[in-house]
Amino acid sequence: MATISSVLSQNTAQFTKLTETNYLTWLRQIKPYLHGAKLWGYVDGTIPEPSLTILTTDTQSARSIPNLDHASWFIIDQQIVSILTTTLTKNIAQLTIGFDTSKAI
Repeated sequence: MATISSVLSQNTAQFTKLTETNYLTWLRQIKPYLHGAKLWGYVDGTIPEPSLTILTTDTQSARSIPNLDHASWFIIDQQIVSILTTTLTKNIAQLTIGFDTSKAI
């Protein structure tokens, strides 16, 4: 089974860069690439972003603490963002400014 490390070690330079007119060709390359590493769920939202914090309760009080699941999710998602953005032409990449997650892109 592929992991994010093995996916990142593969070169995406040979992929067709996404332009205004070749979405289906681009998708035909990137989707199986990410499916093969079980990462497509980050892009389509079936692996949703966990909350930043979780509420813990003890016998005296409730408090929010960092959600470690979010930290792990965020690291993988940002690696996917990197993969996606390397497969975009400059014109298309400019359209993704301000989108911080792979799903948003």
